[in-house]
Amino acid sequence: MKLHSLTPPCLILVVLAAGVAAEEPQWAVGTAERLRQGVTEPVGNNASAPVTRSARPPVIDGRAQEWGATVPLVTFPFALRTSRAAELRFACDDSALYLIANVTDETPLVNYHTASAGPGLLEGDALRIGFDAGHPTVVTIAWSTPERKLSVLLETPGRDWQNAAALGARAASTRFAGKGYKVEAALPWALLNGKPGGKARLAWEVRWGDRTAT
Repeated sequence: MKLHSLTPPCLILVVLAAGVAAEEPQWAVGTAERLRQGVTEPVGNNASAPVTRSARPPVIDGRAQEWGATVPLVTFPFALRTSRAAELRFACDDSALYLIANVTDETPLVNYHTASAGPGLLEGDALRIGFDAGHPTVVTIAWSTPERKLSVLLETPGRDWQNAAALGARAASTRFAGKGYKVEAALPWALLNGKPGGKARLAWEVRWGDRTAT
């Protein structure tokens, strides 16, 4: 796998799994390049992917104009359901891990739960990121339709989820033509209990729709 930049990666992600809502079986994860080479041999558990070191932090505005040098990781169905797909890219510097998700969705950014609903947000459009560099952390990014805002929440089992923005996380989203949306986020290392360098484990889950509305 080649980076599009000569800059050494600042982190190696070991991709544990990529998931979607329970009603979406047979999904795979891997780099876009390797998945195109052979769909029958997707890169899955324990696949390694480099994270590009960013010379300067990307602008978190949802427009995704600064990600050309990063390696895309793709989640997609083996079944030919092109209405649902996702591509994620990661970058980092000494301050944070950055990500962008391009999500194909016929009804983009629909979630009829409020940010205070916590786990209820997973019934609508949402993106979950699990990061483990020794201390597992799970962050959910979800658009709340009633509140008309994008929330970044630190999952805390058994308690109310915390507002990750208060801990330094930032996120922005935009819809795009062709039915879908983009989400950009900056997740500080302090939030993730991690740091650049070495390896970290990663998992993500993309959620589509809302059972209360679709």
